[in-house]
Amino acid sequence: MISLQTELKKKDQIKCVIGYSGRILNIKHLSQNINSKPGIFLLHGDKDQVVPITALLEAKEFFSKNNYEISSKILENCEHRIPTNGSSLGLKFLKKRLYK
Repeated sequence: MISLQTELKKKDQIKCVIGYSGRILNIKHLSQNINSKPGIFLLHGDKDQVVPITALLEAKEFFSKNNYEISSKILENCEHRIPTNGSSLGLKFLKKRLYK
């Protein structure tokens, strides 16, 4: 959540951000302070009871409306944790974005 809220406000362009159980903490503030448009990958567990799945949907909608290159994955039978396959998907995304 912190990376989604802070990295996009930096003036230095970064290549990518991963949001695990990502929620945009303050949409209004972020929308008024966007300086960077990295590729974004959101992953969320469908059984997450700490951060509801609607957080992913809201973040995805925000980034789509603001013309970000965004991809997402809902991990089945996953609670509020990062399983091995979630880490692997994140690593694959980073490699693709950082080494292209």
